[in-house]
Amino acid sequence: MKEEYQFLEDIIKEGSTSFYRAFRTLPRDRAMAVFAVYGICRLLDDTVDRTGSREELEKEKERFLQVEAGVLPMDPLWRAFSHFYKKYRLKPEPFLMMFQGQAYDLDFRPFSDLDALDRYCDLVAGSVGLMLLPILSDKAGPEIQETALAIGRAMQYTNILRDVKEDQERQRSYIPRSLGEDPRAAYEIMAERSLALYRQGLEGLGDFRRDSRYPLILAIFYYRGILEKIIAQGYPVQAGRIYLKPLEKIAVALRARAYALWRYRHA
Repeated sequence: MKEEYQFLEDIIKEGSTSFYRAFRTLPRDRAMAVFAVYGICRLLDDTVDRTGSREELEKEKERFLQVEAGVLPMDPLWRAFSHFYKKYRLKPEPFLMMFQGQAYDLDFRPFSDLDALDRYCDLVAGSVGLMLLPILSDKAGPEIQETALAIGRAMQYTNILRDVKEDQERQRSYIPRSLGEDPRAAYEIMAERSLALYRQGLEGLGDFRRDSRYPLILAIFYYRGILEKIIAQGYPVQAGRIYLKPLEKIAVALRARAYALWRYRHA
């Protein structure tokens, strides 16, 4: 799997340095399994944003169903994913949720309220948490599933606030209509909801494997760091994407390490 490992690392380094920095701290094989899942999710997201084609999305869904049926794909990304899908006995349902969420973006309709937005967030982000559970935990009950969904929702709320300008350029707005006509007030409500979900996610990390907790804490702190920067700057989201600079990422990583040591000092 040496070539596949390098292929997966290249994909995630290009797509998300924060995600890579967080999960590279896992044991190597499980880190690569996480990167394979990330690669597939990135592929689906790019397919929808780049082509806007339901046909292309259905082609990728057919590739997934072939993997589920035990057919070895020729495409290097799907081939690497197939290896880890079998090894960690990943479940098909979260991936089908992701396909459903991506299909929603092809026929995008504004959300009426926060409940509708939450359902969408579960499809496109909470599903990723559910995908990763067999890799990061030995448990699979409703409590840990709720934790995975909460982390996914929190990160997607952050993504929505970060990407307001880009989404407007695609003629999309993920801000629910029920939040009113004042954008600033709507952003504040969504930010508070996201922060609460991050807290819920952090509280539930005790159900994950010990060596999975710090990578998850680091991923949460990176994403929450973006949200906190948006809040601190007064929600300048219509001016462009806000991201963490290298020194800011170092500061966030130090905070995450301190939190992990404090939280699990007796483990």
